[in-house]
Amino acid sequence: MLNTYFYEIVQFLEEDEDTDIICLYVEGLKKGKEFIRVMKHVKKPVIILKAGNTKSGSKAINSHTGSLAGSSRVYKGVFRQLRVFSADNISEMFSLAHLLMVNKKSEGNNVCIVTNAGGGGVLATDACETNGLNIPAIPLIVRKELDKFLPDSWSRNNPVDVLGDADSTRYSNVFKALNNKNFYNILLCILTPQGMTEPLKTAEALVNFAKKNKDKRVFACFMGERSVKEARECLHKNNILNFKEPYDFARLISKMVN
Repeated sequence: MLNTYFYEIVQFLEEDEDTDIICLYVEGLKKGKEFIRVMKHVKKPVIILKAGNTKSGSKAINSHTGSLAGSSRVYKGVFRQLRVFSADNISEMFSLAHLLMVNKKSEGNNVCIVTNAGGGGVLATDACETNGLNIPAIPLIVRKELDKFLPDSWSRNNPVDVLGDADSTRYSNVFKALNNKNFYNILLCILTPQGMTEPLKTAEALVNFAKKNKDKRVFACFMGERSVKEARECLHKNNILNFKEPYDFARLISKMVN
């Protein structure tokens, strides 16, 4: 029985003109030295979904392949050294692939959050800090700009809470105030459907902001289903990744910047 090793697959895909991102499902690596040697010269992003990280998972691998999965800590250490992106599940692997297709790896981890729901902002802040992302304070000069059009009760900090009665114009004005500011690298726009909410127009304003700020990584968390369907489609067409909840955003983005 002939075996094709992972390092051979990576070599082939590295030279394949139709491949931009290399995704691998890995249970165990044979020819580990060859794999490391090849990976040191790979220029394309590589995402690995490593299975068998628990004792039961390792036993399951052994039962259907007859080989040992190896220590998950060792694998994770090797992946970090090789600058491999590590996914925790299939959905995350393909989300990372999509993210890498439309966004180059960002070195900055400063996140500015714009939200029309205070609870969503708190959840996003917790999720970001838990995953090693930073929530910088809003500079005074930017706060003064925001004071001109936001209600008196706005948060005056990051997350920028535009309040539940915010329409698309209020979101758009916030984006203008944040335009070309250097205190953050990543923008997360959170939207929850409320009485005055305009999901599609807000999505269009976010797309316009992203086009003007190509040095920023722009993401969305438009919560809901039918009420935000058109908005999500607009974001998808313009390569802005939308997350169902803030924690999914923080976990995925942390893999890109940490």
